[in-house]
Amino acid sequence: MNLSSHPAKTAAWLTLILSVVYLLAALVLVPTFSATPQRIAMNASLADHVAPPSLTPAYLTWGVWQRFDTLWYRHVAEYGYDLPASTVFYPVYPAAIRLLASLGLPTDAAAVLSARIATFFLLWGLVLLLKSDLGDQDVKRALALMLVWPMSFVLFGGYAEPLLICFTVWSLWFARNDRWWLAALFALLACLSRAVGMVVLAPLFWIAWRQRPFRFAPLLLALTGPLLFPVWLRWQGLGLSAAAYPRYWHTTMAWPWTTIADAFTYTTGDITWFVWMNAVALLLVFGTALSRPVRWEYFWYALGTLCFLLTANARPPLHSFVRYALPVFPAFASAGKLLRNTAAMALVWSILLLANALLLYAFWDWFFLV
Repeated sequence: MNLSSHPAKTAAWLTLILSVVYLLAALVLVPTFSATPQRIAMNASLADHVAPPSLTPAYLTWGVWQRFDTLWYRHVAEYGYDLPASTVFYPVYPAAIRLLASLGLPTDAAAVLSARIATFFLLWGLVLLLKSDLGDQDVKRALALMLVWPMSFVLFGGYAEPLLICFTVWSLWFARNDRWWLAALFALLACLSRAVGMVVLAPLFWIAWRQRPFRFAPLLLALTGPLLFPVWLRWQGLGLSAAAYPRYWHTTMAWPWTTIADAFTYTTGDITWFVWMNAVALLLVFGTALSRPVRWEYFWYALGTLCFLLTANARPPLHSFVRYALPVFPAFASAGKLLRNTAAMALVWSILLLANALLLYAFWDWFFLV
């Protein structure tokens, strides 16, 4: 398929095909689940939202995705921020769930459908953005790598990453095409999708500086993005995310080098392998994005994301870094440009695909991953 001619069609086909792939994977894997009620209760604070495994169409399509953070996003969509721990879950994704639920969908189905709609727009925007930097084959390789990256399955489940990446990509595309009010609007939405969404401001300011004259008004609007949710929480008399993280989510603020040092000296418990897996993801994604940037705005975006993520010192260290690295699309653009050797690309793609499949099974069977 010619990406330059049919970016929306390409995105639609990829979203549909991968939705079918994950449906078939659920059909095969659900009968093998071994999760006990004790493991579910240990990993799910909102276990009342969890349906028992079955081979019904509803469970295979959206029930199997009701895991971990998805349950929190659904709770916020249904009840608002009534629990102090819930303020770490930014409002755009719960609002999308609630919007679809207002049309008659149950929230478990709305969580999956809204994520997949966002994934379609994400892929559409990413093709538009990258095809101005790379050739068709390079873009195809970038997409192929991103879509098999370990834990890329959250793009088709119930997480905020699809919306975060979607709004970031479209913000940059509109900025590049001198449509600054739309760029600012999508930057605001990125900021309201997850806290790390504020990093989109770095490439936006770089693009604005390069284009000149400087677009002060829309950029000032974009700058309000990181403030909107905290101000709203205060206005509602609720605690801030910064206070909820250390109290409820075992995460504190730290210097980036402290987080790295803790990761490489962590030996507690039986999940040291998980810390090392996240450390490898950090090195692969950010090493590729920062050492071989396709454009300077991608460099600043990757650097800003790395610095932001490393200020969160979780227990275990580098917690969820495999997933948090997924929005760093410049890494996949750089890798797509580098892996032009067919054998090398096939090897890397196969390794990532296997890791993604193993983590998908672990995710569905309630192992502690996210």
